[in-house]
Amino acid sequence: MFGRAIELQPEVGHSKYMYMGQITVGQESVKYFLAGIELMKKSLASATSEQVVPLFQMIYLFALKVQCCLQRRKFLVACI
Repeated sequence: MFGRAIELQPEVGHSKYMYMGQITVGQESVKYFLAGIELMKKSLASATSEQVVPLFQMIYLFALKVQCCLQRRKFLVACI
């Protein structure tokens, strides 16, 4: 589902990339996270002053999710 959304509108919406980063592994996961981050940076660059705070909050929450996801993967690899 998210893969199809990326195919249809690759330059619109960061969320689909962040979700794909969580459900894929390895370099593929990193690729999706980085693509999502780039889209968030573009959104922030073109944001009005009223949009900046909500965008920062959203970016912060996604950054926490990415960090948690990457830490969980390191733990799982260490346990194998």
